[in-house]
Amino acid sequence: GTIQPSHVSQATLDQAVRDFYDAWKARFLRATCGPDRWVVLTATDAQNLTVAEGHGYGMMLMALMAGHEPNAQRIFDGMFGYFREHPTAFHQHLMGSYQDQSCATPPGDFDSAADGDLDIAFALLLADRQWGSCGAVNYLLEAQHVLGDLRDGDVDPSGRWVLLGDWVVPSESAKYYASTRSSDFMPDHTRSFEAAT
Repeated sequence: GTIQPSHVSQATLDQAVRDFYDAWKARFLRATCGPDRWVVLTATDAQNLTVAEGHGYGMMLMALMAGHEPNAQRIFDGMFGYFREHPTAFHQHLMGSYQDQSCATPPGDFDSAADGDLDIAFALLLADRQWGSCGAVNYLLEAQHVLGDLRDGDVDPSGRWVLLGDWVVPSESAKYYASTRSSDFMPDHTRSFEAAT
């Protein structure tokens, strides 16, 4: 159902994707913060290493580019490990929104960014489809853990909208409780979440 350019071949389109991925990887993906740990560099300020949104995006790319990236599963698992080492203060299976150059989550950033969590959950479902869930990481089970915490922390209890993160509660964050953002509108993700749960 996707409209593709009609003036170039599929092979040309595929090569453009590979070339862009290679450029992205060279600029943004780094092995750091311990053995077999990988992050997406975001540098939102001078002290920043990564943010949950960039991390989730990178995890999706690894699963999607596995046919081109020979180390995709190893990198994905390293990104998964980093994610698990940086939970929020409220949920074990959501990622702290910001880490600094020392690989730590600073005080005040132990809360989630819903769009990062949504991408991480979707990436785990992609990994299950790409590699199965019988290896070092049970991707499907981990996705279901993330989805449970997403439901509890990142979605309004009515189920009508995605909150900004798991820090938004009516009593403490009334100013932001009715807010959402377009980066959280991911119908392809939510269809997959429904199928997985």
